[in-house]
Amino acid sequence: MPSTVSPDDLTGCRDLVPIGIGGPDVVPLGLDPDRDGCRWVVQGAPRSGRSTVLATSVHALAAAGRRVVIVLGRSQTPLVAVAGELGIDPIGADDRDRLVRELEAHPGAAVVIDDAELLVDRPCEAVLRQYAAEADRFGGLVVAAVSTTHATTSLRGFVVDLLRHRTGVVIGATAPSDGDGFGLRLPAIDRLPGRAHLIRHGEVDEIQLAAPC
Repeated sequence: MPSTVSPDDLTGCRDLVPIGIGGPDVVPLGLDPDRDGCRWVVQGAPRSGRSTVLATSVHALAAAGRRVVIVLGRSQTPLVAVAGELGIDPIGADDRDRLVRELEAHPGAAVVIDDAELLVDRPCEAVLRQYAAEADRFGGLVVAAVSTTHATTSLRGFVVDLLRHRTGVVIGATAPSDGDGFGLRLPAIDRLPGRAHLIRHGEVDEIQLAAPC
């Protein structure tokens, strides 16, 4: 398993969103709605690389021609710069009306959410919860980044709904219980920057995340 991966190393990955290198064959791996469903959670501690995975996802989705809607739990996040590069105007946690208009105009959008735990009980949460519940029907996608603490301890909120689909990425797990939100006990991995578990319908692979673009 490499200790560093560049975006160029993911060339040839057939998944819609390439994320890193790993698995039994140590090859480029990622997530794809056609195989992995349309509800993904990116979990990790602060500064673990959650926003990096979201940035990789946004670039890949935009390159594939998907409409990307970015929702932010807080205004200061690395995803703001990515949004600026791609001409996307992020939506704040309280701007429910704007989120509704965007999803009504683009029902098959890919909604990418940073700091999702900060949206609990905020105006946008109910809209996101409903959209995630109906994403299969619309051909939509929801990708939410959340703290490990929230994912493993929260009992309510739309992130809990997403976690039930047992698909996403856990970055820098330090204990088997870090997979509790996904209903899993995670196998041990090397504690290196960017080392993560890729989870697809409850199946787990160790990967090394690609560095930022």
